[in-house]
Amino acid sequence: MRTYTYLFVFLSLFLLVSSCKESEPAPEPPNSKFTLEYLGSGKVRTRVEGIINSAFTYTWTFGDGSSYNGTDVTHTYKQNGTYNITLVVSGADRQSSTAKAALVDNIATTGQGIVYLYRINNVKGNVAVTVNGTSEGSITIYDGTRIPNCGDAGYATFTRPAGTYNISAKAQSGESWVATMTIMNGQCSKLGLQ
Repeated sequence: MRTYTYLFVFLSLFLLVSSCKESEPAPEPPNSKFTLEYLGSGKVRTRVEGIINSAFTYTWTFGDGSSYNGTDVTHTYKQNGTYNITLVVSGADRQSSTAKAALVDNIATTGQGIVYLYRINNVKGNVAVTVNGTSEGSITIYDGTRIPNCGDAGYATFTRPAGTYNISAKAQSGESWVATMTIMNGQCSKLGLQ
C-alpha cells in the first residue's frame, strides 16, 4: 500500500509540474513613435517611425479638429498657434498613442494689393490711391500692356490683413475710380482700374 501511496504522490507531483506552463508574455504595444516636419506656410508632415504593421490602424489628430488615417500624412493649419498632434495606433486588441506639440508660426497674417491703370484715357499727372480712406501712394506709370506685380515701382502697393477694402483713386486731371478689392493672406491681389 505504501508503494501505491508513493506512486500516487509522485504521479500527482509530475502531473502538477508538467501541466504548469510558462505564461506567455503580454504582446508588445504597437509602435506609435513619429517624426514631425515643418514644411512652411502652416504645413506639417507626420510620419510613423520604424516598422509599420498593415494590420494596425494609424489615426492622427492635429489639434484643430482635423483627423486622418495613414502612416505618412501632410496637414495644413489655417492659423498660427501651438497644436497637439496625436498618433493613435490600434489593432489586434492592442493600442498605443504618442503626442507632440507643434508650434505653427509661419502663416502669413497679411497680404498685398497693387492698384494700376488698366486702360489709359487721357489721364494726366499722378493718380492718388486711398484704401479705406487712407492714402497709399500714387500711380505714376501708365502702361496698359502689362500687369504689374506687388512692389513694382510706379504703382500703389499696400499691405493689409485678409479682407475686402474700398479703393478710390483720383487723377490730377480729374478722373476718379471707386472699387473694392479682396486681400488674401500671403498673396498679391491686383486691381486694374479702367
